[in-house]
Amino acid sequence: GLYEAVNCEPIEELDTACSEIDKVEAGAARKQKPDEEVKHGPDQIPESAKLLSNLAGVWSKLGQHEAALRAASLSKEKAERWARPWSRLAVASWEVGQKHEAVAAYKKAVELEVSKKSLEALQKAVA
Repeated sequence: GLYEAVNCEPIEELDTACSEIDKVEAGAARKQKPDEEVKHGPDQIPESAKLLSNLAGVWSKLGQHEAALRAASLSKEKAERWARPWSRLAVASWEVGQKHEAVAAYKKAVELEVSKKSLEALQKAVA
């Protein structure tokens, strides 16, 4: 199927590649001019976290929930104060039967960023 065609298995290699992206990004941030504003906290989301979160979304849509779970977990580790990986972690956890983990991840996503979609998903999960 499509999953095999795009060869999505080696997620550990992807994590290594994402670490390299983080290093490049950090180096670029250090080279900023002193008068340029430096963003901190949830406003500065590492590119690798975005990549992994998007990958988790794609794998979920392909029905590859174990891979989505791993990618969402890695994304969450890189950007713990960003709601999106928590939401993707919740979806993947739910699909692999980890209901308690899914509810906890949905709660964290709602805590970080209240959205109608996250609230509805959390309500459905606890019902």
